[in-house]
Amino acid sequence: MKRTLLTLTTLLILFFGACKKDNSNTPGGNTGNDTYQPLSAGSTWKYRTTTVSPIPGDNTETLDTTENTMTAEIKKIGTKNYHVLKSVDNDGTTKTYLNFEDHVYSTIQLDDESDKQFDLPYLNDNVAAGTSWTTALDLSDAENQIDARLKTTIAEKGISRVILGKSYTNLIHSNVELQVKINGTYTTQFTQEFYVAKGIGVVAIYANTGGKVILKSEIFSYKIK
Repeated sequence: MKRTLLTLTTLLILFFGACKKDNSNTPGGNTGNDTYQPLSAGSTWKYRTTTVSPIPGDNTETLDTTENTMTAEIKKIGTKNYHVLKSVDNDGTTKTYLNFEDHVYSTIQLDDESDKQFDLPYLNDNVAAGTSWTTALDLSDAENQIDARLKTTIAEKGISRVILGKSYTNLIHSNVELQVKINGTYTTQFTQEFYVAKGIGVVAIYANTGGKVILKSEIFSYKIK
């Protein structure tokens, strides 16, 4: 079970290529300037990311820079169309898949080892602060039957925040918690905070597990086409 949880933790950290490795009915036609995730091809975002090992007792720290570029590619996975985001960092190039549908923003991660995919909703721009919803996760393997879910909460709306010396306004702050049912109660194992700016996209991600901050990814440059 511990191995499975750490695998999912890694998947969650990979949101938007923050570490390393929609939609609409008119895919690619929405520039996103009136949404919280621009989808226009050629738009770029650059992040400074500090990652700390999630393994207890291991405080190995890594500093990286990630450049994300929105492509014109649309990939159909299941019943949804996803915009393809290319992420380049010190370890190479990966792809992230973004969906924007009915005011819900999500990303999908493909786990080659288990041949499973996880659709991870991180934002709904049409609900009030304090609203929460859950998404079931299939983490079961040959050895373990795990009852897990993601709990997404809109913590704050219309706020401002200074990130790497620059002020951003009209932000939505959301929390995504990985929860596992233990003794009949869902218990949070991992939390990821998103700060998303209207017309810009994700400007900061912070993650922690067991009270330990293991990820800080902050925007320092962007260009919306």
